Amino acid sequence: MDKSNIISLNFTANDYTCPSPIEKIQNDTDAMVPFGVDNMFPQQLLDLVEGTSLVSSIIDKITKYVYGDGINDEYANLIVDDKGTTFQDLVFGVINDYITFGAFALQVRRNKLGDIKKIDRLRVERVRTNEENTKIWYSKRWTKYSKSNLVYDMFTGSKEQNDSILYFKNPSSRHIYGFAPYWSSLDDIVTCKALSEYGTSTVNNSFCPSAVISLVEGKPTEDEAKEVEKDLNTKFAGTKNNAKLLVTFSDSPDGAPKITSFQPSDLNAHYLSLKETVRENILAAFSIDGMLIGLHTADGVFSQEGYEQQFKLFSKTEIVPIQDTITRAFKKLGYNLVFKPFTINWENNDTNNELA
Repeated sequence: MDKSNIISLNFTANDYTCPSPIEKIQNDTDAMVPFGVDNMFPQQLLDLVEGTSLVSSIIDKITKYVYGDGINDEYANLIVDDKGTTFQDLVFGVINDYITFGAFALQVRRNKLGDIKKIDRLRVERVRTNEENTKIWYSKRWTKYSKSNLVYDMFTGSKEQNDSILYFKNPSSRHIYGFAPYWSSLDDIVTCKALSEYGTSTVNNSFCPSAVISLVEGKPTEDEAKEVEKDLNTKFAGTKNNAKLLVTFSDSPDGAPKITSFQPSDLNAHYLSLKETVRENILAAFSIDGMLIGLHTADGVFSQEGYEQQFKLFSKTEIVPIQDTITRAFKKLGYNLVFKPFTINWENNDTNNELA
């Protein structure tokens, strides 16, 4: 075969980059500290979480477990902002932010008497701070080089602060910004998302493997060859595709290459093994058993007793500590927040229900 007749040999792969919570400390302690390589880590994290069903499901379940059966009635239906947000909705959102970002942000406004008149929950991914956590910058459109003119003082509790922001981060964080424990599994989350997209592309590709198309009616120009390859890959391979076409051109069938296969024989087994490993790593990073978020057990049988045991352990080690942390945060605002414990009410007495 004349190798010069092969015009295109182009294999591409999706770029799955793991976001990194790097903090670029400045020489001036009053200067804003960029969060992430390009100051976009929170936004990249949110995109990753919302694009990974397992992680978004875990965060949703933990949020509901922490919120439990609600908060003390005296606060529940208080309106806290101009949008009609109730106190209980505010708390629910704060919990979700804290679990996702290891922090949350509230804008606190006072009246002329120094009493709190309004509390707005800010999208914490839009918040930046300085090394000493004394200043807060807010922007809806952060970019690598952007700056924000919206600068606030950190909430201190002083009644003389008319407009300030409470940025409350995980007390165990050794960083300038909040840190969520599950971030240790960011590589696994990126892999989980990639595996999901791989599965989708396989279905879209009708489970067709990568293939060779040999065109033997003469050698076109380079521009014509690229156009043919583009059209074929667009029609038969698609975007984010695990399969790609190798297009070759020759003057006769004798010049066509013979390639047997591009697919590893154990690809399916490797895919399933990696998927299971990634799932276990993510669950471990959240310190939660799969049963508590509705995943199948090893034997495929759901046990009420097993669920209750796992929930009791998770409540003691994760739920209650988060509730205590949120409660301490709201005490800074003058609220004695109390969570009503999550209660389990089974609809029937069947102790072994097979998961659907």
